[in-house]
Amino acid sequence: MTTLRLDPITHDLTVAGGSFQDVSGAGEIQQNVKIRLLRFRGEVPRDANAGMPYHDEIMQKGVAPSRLDFLYRSEIEGTLGITELIEGPEIEVDATRRMTVEFRADTDVGLLSFNVETIT
Repeated sequence: MTTLRLDPITHDLTVAGGSFQDVSGAGEIQQNVKIRLLRFRGEVPRDANAGMPYHDEIMQKGVAPSRLDFLYRSEIEGTLGITELIEGPEIEVDATRRMTVEFRADTDVGLLSFNVETIT
């Protein structure tokens, strides 16, 4: 199956020479992780349980760090191509409330490092 490449900033489909571009290997795994971490729970009509529970849990005051770790770890480990989470996830929130998730994982194509900006 072919996976279409998304622009890493705009998340629009990429086009070159009048054709959609595809992605495979490490790029495909990284793109799939990012899609899973950016998807809000309830956003997909055919699967209301798919996605991260940003509104219900993650952005609520007083969420236990262990719960955040579990939510991100579960979503990352559920990504096709990820075989084992090696390090992380480390969740950082900067002064502008931009959240970044960093981790290292063993994948079908080798060890990869990830740095995913999730929500702002």
